[in-house]
Amino acid sequence: MKIINFDLEDYIQSKTLKLRQKVRNRAFKRAENSLIRYGRLQTDLTHDEWEGLVYEEEKEIWSKYKKGSIVAIISLAFWIP
Repeated sequence: MKIINFDLEDYIQSKTLKLRQKVRNRAFKRAENSLIRYGRLQTDLTHDEWEGLVYEEEKEIWSKYKKGSIVAIISLAFWIP
């Protein structure tokens, strides 16, 4: 069985615009919650810092989606008789 090397950026681009927007919105909410947890306000950050924080959250969410997709494919491969 050949293992394919997945690139996260290619994986993201292969998804629909609607799904990408949902992930972006979720990342935005997670970034806001992270700021609240650490007692900071969004206004305390520069635009670039905020964008970087949201990007990191978005990257983490996509990574989880990718891992979930790979696990589902592998489990289906072994589940189907």
